[in-house]
Amino acid sequence: MKKFRIPLLILALLAIIILIVANYQSNREFRSKENNFVVEDTASVTKFFLADRVDRYIKCTRQDDGKWIINDTFPANKEVVDLLLETFATLDVKYPVSNAATENIIKSLSINSVKTEIYQKVYRINLFNRIKLFPREKLTRTYYVGSETMDKMGSFLIMEGSKQPYVVSIPGLRGFISTRYTTNIMNWRNRNLLNMKLNDIKQISLVYPDSPTESFILVNNDNKSISLFTHPHKKQIHDFDTLKAIQYFNNFKDLNCEAVRNDFSQAMVDSLNSQKPYFSLEIVDFNNKAIELKAWKRKAAPGAINIDDGSDLEFDPDRMHATLSTTKDVYVIQYYAFGNIILPIDWFDKNWKEKLEFVDIF
Repeated sequence: MKKFRIPLLILALLAIIILIVANYQSNREFRSKENNFVVEDTASVTKFFLADRVDRYIKCTRQDDGKWIINDTFPANKEVVDLLLETFATLDVKYPVSNAATENIIKSLSINSVKTEIYQKVYRINLFNRIKLFPREKLTRTYYVGSETMDKMGSFLIMEGSKQPYVVSIPGLRGFISTRYTTNIMNWRNRNLLNMKLNDIKQISLVYPDSPTESFILVNNDNKSISLFTHPHKKQIHDFDTLKAIQYFNNFKDLNCEAVRNDFSQAMVDSLNSQKPYFSLEIVDFNNKAIELKAWKRKAAPGAINIDDGSDLEFDPDRMHATLSTTKDVYVIQYYAFGNIILPIDWFDKNWKEKLEFVDIF
């Protein structure tokens, strides 16, 4: 028996090696071109397309300054773009769809899926990832994203030209990924309305048509001093709180809307613009470029009541409609977000706290 011990050990060792090699080969085959959905280097992504079966599409292009543009028109919502790029990098193939279910899943994908094309910067010469020459843009991935699985823990994906769909998820994510591949442009629009710094703003005019005595003009005198005037007579107010004025100028950094309305026809937009606004805000920069934001109170939802006295509310107490002179869109803005903007001229009074009072916006 002793003389067979060494050969048996060698055979056992060989068997283990064969199993390891077979397992490696199996995994390697599993990670074939048919399921290589992952884009590890998302910094190299230059552009991606999403298109659904009802002809909605998203073209998202990275600009030279790193910002993203949607459909060659709108600045993209950075958070949404970053989330999808993260998705590109972290997709994980859980398993291939079984043979029994493949035909039905492919039919489902042909009816309801989002085609995804990913373009990256690649190099014609790339030596050991150290020497990179002759960059170019290349379509590196095309796949379709379908519905979620029954347990809501994965989505069906298939590479273009393949006959094998897979169940794909993100490790640690309790849910499915298909919602991230949205073709609703409103989900991709940047919601930033104004993003200006004190040093960029030459003048701010805030006008309340129904409360003209509360209107005012603030002037930045070449970043050396600030002047306050009444509107429209431009009577200068000499005694005011300049720290509050500086604070006011700083309120225009990263001012966002809640939503962009996509259900307003041009006639509805024109009708809104023809009405007297609740307030009108004009900002002029040091290049004398002006941007105007107008806001209107919007009707309260049917049945909405004032919680203080139970009376019917005529206007929404939380939100307004607004337009910008630089776009043709209608936005939904919140009183909360604009609370530091829609202030009366008396707010700049050094004794404002003692006589806190403002026009009743409702």
